[in-house]
Amino acid sequence: MNGELKTARSNSLWLVTAADLIYKIRVRWKLTSDLSFSQKLHINPRTVAKLNRFHPDSSLKFETVMGIFRSLLLIIPIQEWSASRNTEEYRMIHDDMMAVVNARIPVPKGIREDIADAIEKEQYLSGNDIT
Repeated sequence: MNGELKTARSNSLWLVTAADLIYKIRVRWKLTSDLSFSQKLHINPRTVAKLNRFHPDSSLKFETVMGIFRSLLLIIPIQEWSASRNTEEYRMIHDDMMAVVNARIPVPKGIREDIADAIEKEQYLSGNDIT
């Protein structure tokens, strides 16, 4: 039972994260209606409706969400934005996609420890050690 509960929580964490981040992209891109977003990405409006940030539908698959992020990345160059906006959007969407991946697949403990050690070492070498 305990293992099942942990899996359910981790599954909902990635989905809640994805729904929230995709909502923010939609607002930034002025695609706030499910229909406008689905038309822009050429996906089913019912799939978009499953990304309700207040009640995301747990039947939505991780692969589908990653496909939405991929589509967003692919259509950036055809938007009528400046080159600098395109670059910034690409970076922000890539960061959002990685946040969803990190919510779905935890970073291994050893890597977390290595990162913490590297940050500590950097702070020590730069003289910013606050301990």
